[in-house]
Amino acid sequence: MTVLGVGVDVVRTSRFAEILKRSPTILDRISKRILHPVEHTNYQSSSQARQLQILASTWAVKEATFKSLSIGDQRRFKFAEWRRVNRLHGYEMIQTILQPQENDKPSVIKEVIREDRILVSTSHDGDYTIANALRQTTLNNVA
Repeated sequence: MTVLGVGVDVVRTSRFAEILKRSPTILDRISKRILHPVEHTNYQSSSQARQLQILASTWAVKEATFKSLSIGDQRRFKFAEWRRVNRLHGYEMIQTILQPQENDKPSVIKEVIREDRILVSTSHDGDYTIANALRQTTLNNVA
């Protein structure tokens, strides 16, 4: 497999806490824009402290993923279409197609079949979260 791109991002979790202090409604709008519907369900059922950690971690992972993509894929990138899943070989990002519903809650139509795999890793230290994304081919004959 060939490495196609690498991305990294660092987030200070307290940035999200500062937004929450200023306006809880803004943080709610941000969560809907960056979280996949599956992630948003987990977010809504979490404590406020955990919600801030979820937002920081998800933001960092998706920013790192974005940075690992080609320019064409970056132009089409939508945070809420991507989510982290646990596979046998570790955490991987998958892209899905979302369809808006009448109640403004998107539903997942299908997973996008890509010719690359994006492996991700996060680490937390105090107020900081770092994420790395490694994009590689899933085809053996690509040089």
